[in-house]
Amino acid sequence: MEKLFIHHSAVSRNDVSSQLLPINKYHQQKWNMKSKLGFFVGYNFLIDCNGIAHNTRQIGEETIAQVGYNFNSISICLAGDFGKELPTDSQILSLRQLIKDIRASYKDIQIVFHRDFADTLCPGSLFTKEYLNTVILQTHYSISDADVEKNQKIKELSSKISMLQKILFELSNLVHLKKNR
Repeated sequence: MEKLFIHHSAVSRNDVSSQLLPINKYHQQKWNMKSKLGFFVGYNFLIDCNGIAHNTRQIGEETIAQVGYNFNSISICLAGDFGKELPTDSQILSLRQLIKDIRASYKDIQIVFHRDFADTLCPGSLFTKEYLNTVILQTHYSISDADVEKNQKIKELSSKISMLQKILFELSNLVHLKKNR
C-alpha cells in the first residue's frame, strides 16, 4: 500500500448520531459495489461520530473513495463535516490508533488528504496538515496557549454557524410552506 487517504463524510455529526447506515445506503444506491465484508461503504474504514472504527472494506480490496487511487491505497473516512466542525476526541483517538496499526504493516505509507488528488475540499477546511500533524499524529509536542484559545474559538464559531444554518433551514421551510398555501 502506497497511500493512506483521509476523508470526511461532509455531513455534520449534529444531523445523525451514527453515519454508518446512511453512508452504506447512499453508496449502495450510487455504486452498488458490495465489499467482501458485506458493506457498500466505499472506504476501508469509517470512523463514526462516537469513535467506533468500522472496517467496511478489506485492505487490498478495491475502494470507491478517490478516482485513480482505488487500488494500492487505504481510505479512512471520518463522520462529520470538517469545514464546520472538528473530529470528536473519540474520533481522534480512533484515527490515531488506526494510523498506528496501519503503519505497523505498511511502514512507508504516505498519509494524504482526498483534496491532494481531487478537486474537492475533503476532508474539510478545518482539517489541515498542521491539525493532522499536531493533534492526530502528535509530531509537535508543544501547543501554545494562543493555539488552544484559537482552536476553542474555532469550535465556538463552528457551533454558532451550525446553529445559524439550522435556523436558516427552518426559515426556508416555513417560507416554502407559506408559499404553497
